[in-house]
Amino acid sequence: MNYVKKNKNIIIFLSIILIIGLVCGIILGIYQSSSFKELFITNKTTIREMILNNDINNIGSHLLILSILLISNSLVITYLFSIIYLFYNSLAIGFNIYLLTIIYGLKGLIFSLLYNLVFKLIFISLLLFFLIKGLLISKQIYLYFIHNKLSIKKYLKKNYLVSISIIVIICIIDIIFKYKGLHITKYLISICGL
Repeated sequence: MNYVKKNKNIIIFLSIILIIGLVCGIILGIYQSSSFKELFITNKTTIREMILNNDINNIGSHLLILSILLISNSLVITYLFSIIYLFYNSLAIGFNIYLLTIIYGLKGLIFSLLYNLVFKLIFISLLLFFLIKGLLISKQIYLYFIHNKLSIKKYLKKNYLVSISIIVIICIIDIIFKYKGLHITKYLISICGL
């Protein structure tokens, strides 16, 4: 709880980015052409099969992107990439929620919410923690160059270690989803009646 209080402003800022991304994803869906929407609505069965046959394999992409973000946090000014990545993920979730809702109605809304809770909530939560650590790393590097603090090594080592641990946890979760994701998806589809 002390960690949350200490980083309250960062958490609020990143949460606002997350919410803006979700809203923009829904708005992006709303502003698609009617022919685009009709294409999805008329192919419900095909989309259901695509969802069932989707191999959830984010290991490589998460490892690569998070490693790049960790390195970019060291460059201070490139921390913006991390914020863009958070925005992109939340935009994709918002678009997914909208699209499945127009295709399947209330069942699609429930499915997309459950699907995103299962497959994205842990990742987004860890990503937020990762971004907080990244911002703290960027801040310490910036302060080091401005005030020449000598204690930066110990602080950076601790934050890099935590950030690398988050990457490892995300990869372990991705491995679990790689092998159990299809079973989870089938279960969610059967619960929602898609």
